[in-house]
Amino acid sequence: MTASVRAAILVGLCLAALGLAWSAALAPAAGAGEGGAVPPPPAAPPAVAELPPLESFRETLERPLFVRGRRSPGGVGVVAVAGRPAEPPPSAPRLSVAGIAIAGGRRAALVVVEGRPKPISLAEGGELAGWTVTAIDTDRIRLEKGGEAFEVALRDFRRGG
Repeated sequence: MTASVRAAILVGLCLAALGLAWSAALAPAAGAGEGGAVPPPPAAPPAVAELPPLESFRETLERPLFVRGRRSPGGVGVVAVAGRPAEPPPSAPRLSVAGIAIAGGRRAALVVVEGRPKPISLAEGGELAGWTVTAIDTDRIRLEKGGEAFEVALRDFRRGG
């Protein structure tokens, strides 16, 4: 490409850009009302949507979409608890369950033990102060020692519990 052809293309592009700028300056603003005033933009939707209570999803838990026959496999879902949970034995460590992870056949709980600066991770079969973790469910863990047993529910941080 010769220099004169490049110069001709450059001049053509500049003229086209100038023509677009000129026509945009002369045309009234899109959506402008009388006097050229532009209406305000519509109100933004709320940042956080309110979700329905967890109990309203009971049928979804009982009849999961991606399970053949739409029947919940055993041990998965919300566990109904009547009344307050029983108090742990006096010899039991004072703890709260901050999180539960279930992946494949592995289950682990993140536990905050009173008097320890950091949370610890416990797996099924793990021990804490002589107590054995015998079960980790979706919402609680169970510990046993010498015929005594107690459960600790997963802490609900939304309610400050």
